[in-house]
Amino acid sequence: MEKFTVGFSSEVTKDLKKKIIDSIKIKNIFFKQININKNKKELLKNLVVLDIFITKYYNIPNEFFLLKNKLKFLQLTTSDYSFLDLNKFNRYAIKVANNGGANSVSVAEHIFLLMLSVNRNFIKQFITKKKKWNNLKSKNIELFGKKIGILGMGNAGLELAKRCVSFGMIVSYFDTSRLSINFEKKLRIKFTRVKEIFKTSDIISLNMSLNKKSENLINLKLLSSMKKNSLIINTSRGKILKEKNLYKILKRKKISAAIDVYEKEPLPFNSKLRNLENIIMTPHCGPSRETVDKLSNNIASNIQSVYLRKNTKRLKGII
Repeated sequence: MEKFTVGFSSEVTKDLKKKIIDSIKIKNIFFKQININKNKKELLKNLVVLDIFITKYYNIPNEFFLLKNKLKFLQLTTSDYSFLDLNKFNRYAIKVANNGGANSVSVAEHIFLLMLSVNRNFIKQFITKKKKWNNLKSKNIELFGKKIGILGMGNAGLELAKRCVSFGMIVSYFDTSRLSINFEKKLRIKFTRVKEIFKTSDIISLNMSLNKKSENLINLKLLSSMKKNSLIINTSRGKILKEKNLYKILKRKKISAAIDVYEKEPLPFNSKLRNLENIIMTPHCGPSRETVDKLSNNIASNIQSVYLRKNTKRLKGII
């Protein structure tokens, strides 16, 4: 068999790269580091010899597709593929996969952390450690019986829905692809239009992928229609919820927000959102230690499937 080469983009972390390589015991698979910051001519020279390319956000130059190349499979280490022209990859018979839901459980748990932190006034009461007694028990709010609207019923959305139901919450969701009615009944969730979700929910969680339709989807009109004292959470992509609109609605003190993703990351120090009391902000930290393990296993499995020319249905996260 001819040489089979897997390339790691220089943006892939050393830890993830090591875990993937350690998981693969096939001698005929060779690994190559691809420095995406090299000049285009040198970069293309390195890319055309690859059978598989693993990257996070690097978009392969158009010139690559016009050259004689071996590429069979593009593996992303993130769930986001909004920066790719999938039609182009399909045209050249190159399969593409994202992280295969490796971070879905962790993100769902992070959303619960944010929900509980806001509803239980965690930040305000944490000052007990600083020898201050700020008991807000009369203002703490239970999750039980509250209505949550989940926008985006992918891997993370499904994991979140399961946990919300177990907490006794009433779950509505919207997705461009509706689940089967039997599955909705089994999970105890209800398909609902976006406008209705914003009008009726106590909590709204954004779990959508970023694309042309979802970018800036959550506008000021939708935010203004939210119930008083409701909460919006964004752990998906910053560009789905325009920050200037979020700032405007939060300034009115009608709703609260909990945000893990931003239009620009890291979040600029001069962001006006930092000055507001009714927002909790975390630094895009939804994934976990277990996420890296699941991701490395997914990618190692995909590499072996492509190498052995197995059915593409075996590939995890295939797009």
